[in-house]
Amino acid sequence: MNAEESLVQVKVEKEKTNELQVMWILAISGFIIVCNVYTMVPIIDVLTSELHTSKTVASLTTSSFTFFYALGFLFFGPFSEIWGRRHVIVYGLLSIAVITFILSFVHTIEWIIFFRSLQGIAAATFAPVALAYVFEIFQPQKRALTIAWISTGFLLSGILGQVISSWITHSIGWNFVFVFFSVVYFIVFILAFKVLPSSSSHVSNVHLVTFYRQMFRFTNRNIVKGYIIAITLFLSFVAMYAALGGYLTFKYGLSEEQILIIRMIGILGMTFTLFSGKSIRTYGLKQTLIAGLICADLGLLLLSIMPNLILLVVSSVIFVAGFSLVIPTMIQVVGHIGGAKRGPSLTMYTFLLFLGASIGPFVLQVGDFRTICLILFGLLGVSVILALLLTFNNEH
Repeated sequence: MNAEESLVQVKVEKEKTNELQVMWILAISGFIIVCNVYTMVPIIDVLTSELHTSKTVASLTTSSFTFFYALGFLFFGPFSEIWGRRHVIVYGLLSIAVITFILSFVHTIEWIIFFRSLQGIAAATFAPVALAYVFEIFQPQKRALTIAWISTGFLLSGILGQVISSWITHSIGWNFVFVFFSVVYFIVFILAFKVLPSSSSHVSNVHLVTFYRQMFRFTNRNIVKGYIIAITLFLSFVAMYAALGGYLTFKYGLSEEQILIIRMIGILGMTFTLFSGKSIRTYGLKQTLIAGLICADLGLLLLSIMPNLILLVVSSVIFVAGFSLVIPTMIQVVGHIGGAKRGPSLTMYTFLLFLGASIGPFVLQVGDFRTICLILFGLLGVSVILALLLTFNNEH
């Protein structure tokens, strides 16, 4: 091997290392940011007791974050077209680090709700911007893997976010939950600042009015079908897990710690996310999407009929496994259909995805656990039909 070939090999290895670092930072960022959707769940009862407030008011610490989080997507998606994806991601991490640190010193429910709202706005700098960023800096094969990693972070946060928050709260106090996450955000900010490259189309000449027109233009029937599917996804995921806890307590008398263990078993299903890229390359986007939706829908049906705890847990893993295929695949479906307008399309998609998550808890009002699972089974069934009706040039 001559000197020139050695230099080429070194360059290739360096590019691979840089790509791997970027993938890890985006995946970790997705995980720790979306954890904020769930960190208050174990703290609500503690706030109710320590701050002498009602559970309804304490619950606003979660809903205020979720509302402004979803709303923020509609601003930062377009804004990243002007300022650049990298800038929005990096300085968004710094902003959420500062706001989260301030939260650790707040001791009145009104100010906690206020800063949680700000935290939601700052957290909105990541999801739609990062997904568009991935499409710009990675080739299709690496793009699929990166989206799979980010999606795994999103799903893991729903379980581990509660586990981390619960452990810290019961060990040293709820304020330290915010101290912990602020430190993590700041570390990831430093890493992102050093590692993340500018995308090839780092700044766009698209006017904000044009961006919003493209985002709210629903003339493409395929993209509309994708948007409807998006609403049903996290709505079903959040609603099922929200209903599961109460059912396990009522039916089997399980403690909070035992319920958390059962939620963590669901992580086994999340490993399917890492196989989504290979499935897409082998069978195509549409077939992978349909398979994932059917698997998740089957899991809901089984959850509604299983007669004992072990089979119930197995059914929950099947449900999560289906979602683990669907989430990264849907991102690629929307990006593929959106084409040159993928920025507006992905912004609307992430907005609707997390809007569904905010609607999920309200489904608890309609009946018991088995009834809820059957309703969600019908809802995801509609998404299966819409996925079957999608028409586009398949991308492997």
